[in-house]
Amino acid sequence: GWGRPWARLGAALELQQRYGEAADALKRALECEPSNERWQAEYRSLHARETSGDTRDCSSSSSGGREEHKARGNEAFRARRSAEAAGWYTRAIEADGDASSAGEASSNGAEVAVLRSNRSAAFMKLGANSEALAEARRCVKLDASFVKGYLRLGEALGAMGRWGDAIDALEEGLALEPAHAALQSALAQAASHSS
Repeated sequence: GWGRPWARLGAALELQQRYGEAADALKRALECEPSNERWQAEYRSLHARETSGDTRDCSSSSSGGREEHKARGNEAFRARRSAEAAGWYTRAIEADGDASSAGEASSNGAEVAVLRSNRSAAFMKLGANSEALAEARRCVKLDASFVKGYLRLGEALGAMGRWGDAIDALEEGLALEPAHAALQSALAQAASHSS
């Protein structure tokens, strides 16, 4: 619908700490699709933050390590504040100097892969499918044994209508863990779209 571009703009503005403008963009999205519960939750969160003067966010100068940022990201994700969650996961990825794409395959590779997977999920909730796909690819590159990375990859590819590629990714994950219920379900859904 017509609300999606407004919601994406709102998410981008929130990541830039432009909360008033982000709330306005989400309000426009809700005018187009008033029953969208995810956007309603994001709007309430932004509106409350703007009116209370709360500037606490993922890009503040607060100290904290990877685990704290991840926990805040998980909390925001559960509360359906996907843009905020993506920001916290970014901070967690960047913690301890793991931001460079070349240096990510360090001893923390598996840990960063989980964060990339989480950020992919947050981007999917925002409808930012290209970003979700890029994160899922990074996740699998960092830890090829992390099954959820293949799930994220398959979901992102499916959201982009690339069903054959989605099936390939999901089958790769199932080769690692054949009984994984979410992978099986996603594969069945992808297969139903590809025929």
